[in-house]
Parts: sequence; structure tokens; C-alpha cells
Amino acid sequence: MKYLKVPNLAEFNSVNESVSNLLGLPNDKALTALEAVEVSNKSHPDYGLLVSRVPSTGQWKCDHLIDASLIVDLDEDWFSVELP
Repeated sequence: MKYLKVPNLAEFNSVNESVSNLLGLPNDKALTALEAVEVSNKSHPDYGLLVSRVPSTGQWKCDHLIDASLIVDLDEDWFSVELP
């Protein structure tokens, strides 16, 4: 799975709106193409950026609809688990 990585909500919304429109969304199966999550690991250089899974197969495949410079591989260190 590939991921969209953008610096802010405005850029995410722009990409999401464009991709959603190209996929004919919203419809009875989905409202939007992408869902943003903020990188929460404070020690990671991407802390605070927004990431979103980008389907590369299946009905909602959309990796080809997004600027390749915004697509990255999963970084398992984006999210930290804080133990009590």
C-alpha cells in the first residue's frame, strides 16, 4: 500500500477532492477517496504531517491519479505507542 503525504489539511483536501471527483464520489458506497491521519510520533521528522492510505488495486485504485511526488511508502515509525 502506498501513502499520500502532505504538509497540511488544505493540500490534503485539494488532493482528496480531485481524486474523489475522478472516482465519481460521493456515491452510495463511499463519501470520499482518502482519509487523513496526522503523523503522531513527536520524534519523527514527519511529525504533524498528514498521511493517507492510497489504494493501488481494486475498485478504489487511485495511486495513478495523484502526483507521484506526494506518494510514499509506509513508515512504521510515523506513529508511536506510548505506554503508561
